[in-house]
Amino acid sequence: MIDNQIHHLGCDRSDYHLDLTLLEAADEQPEHTKIPARAAELSGYLGQWRRRYPRHQLAVCFEQPAANLIAMFSRFEFVILYAINPATLASYRDAFVTSGAKDDPSDSYWLADLVRTHADKLSAWNPHSPQLRRLAALVQARREAVNLLTAHNNRLISLLKSYYPEALDLIGENHTSMMAVDFLSRWPTLQQLKKSRWSSVLLFYRKHRCVRKSALERRRELIEHAEPISDDAALLEPAVMHLELILGQITPLTQAIDRYAQQIQACFQQHPDHGIVASFPGAGPVFAPRLLAAIGEHRDRFEDASALQCFSGIAPVMKRSGTMCRVKRRHACPKFIRQSFHEWASESIRHCRWARAFYAQQRLRGRRHHTSVRSLAFKWQRILFRCWQSRVPYDDETYMKALQRSNPTLYQEATQIRLPKDKPLAAA
Repeated sequence: MIDNQIHHLGCDRSDYHLDLTLLEAADEQPEHTKIPARAAELSGYLGQWRRRYPRHQLAVCFEQPAANLIAMFSRFEFVILYAINPATLASYRDAFVTSGAKDDPSDSYWLADLVRTHADKLSAWNPHSPQLRRLAALVQARREAVNLLTAHNNRLISLLKSYYPEALDLIGENHTSMMAVDFLSRWPTLQQLKKSRWSSVLLFYRKHRCVRKSALERRRELIEHAEPISDDAALLEPAVMHLELILGQITPLTQAIDRYAQQIQACFQQHPDHGIVASFPGAGPVFAPRLLAAIGEHRDRFEDASALQCFSGIAPVMKRSGTMCRVKRRHACPKFIRQSFHEWASESIRHCRWARAFYAQQRLRGRRHHTSVRSLAFKWQRILFRCWQSRVPYDDETYMKALQRSNPTLYQEATQIRLPKDKPLAAA
């Protein structure tokens, strides 16, 4: 049985130990403990506390990011977690320690004091379902793999420019495709390529389904007229070794991204809210799971759409003092969530008439591309929040009717836009 009496624990972590400061409900004297940063040690500490207070609750406060602490503390049903921004602790500490002194034991005290004094202003950690947490981890891991692949792609382009620039045209636009990897593995230098017969090269292209005659003829002429940058072995041998290193990392990354995509789709389709998020223009198999992971499944998580806009970093920050008023981009936010909304808004321009018209309006007003996309994402979040709260999929025709009443100018511009998916108009 757990009652409403709450004790407060501040936890300051390092790679090797945890500094814990306990403020008991009936005793203001802090109790400091230092233990190794291991799950077994923490379990022992919490077990001792539980035997002392079998019916009380423990509010634990620590700094983000702390996925390992959340995993270790969340196993105990009597624990209430508060994961705060490090800037919050720094500001709270500086309000009382004007000298700027800082230490791990004192930080653990200030964390405990913060949650004891201001628990009503802090948000307790409320975990999503295991299914959604798995989806969130998968989409973020996939994005990290894509970033790695992009980095290898850039290194590959830079390397080929230094000794084999013709390859950039011969391997196609996707430099990390299977065809590109196979081509460079078979012909890592222009010298080796020119020694091969065109029939062998032609057979290679046909095997990879590159059969357009104009493209094949252009590549044949390029090979025939190309000349090596250099025949110096001191340049070519290290370059080939570097090429082999890059190609050896591209293939596993590509395969991993495909596996992530399969797992993401399987997990996403099983979630009850997948139909709501997937109904939005441009969401698709990549952005829809990311949006669902970003907005979550707790309908009481955000009071209104503005709370979502501020949390995600899409809403700007205003600083006003006297006659001075400055609006700037919000930096303190979950970067991956902000990136998800930003990239989806940019993609929606290709799939939604009013989104394209709104983006065009912003550009005509002199705003830069990313500023215009953030403004579009700001509008999309209001619509997404309403559909999510009402559990209703997005319908473009319904929104266009509402737009006709609320913003006739944008509606008129949107009706004149044609998207790539639109069928051509019949001849009069």
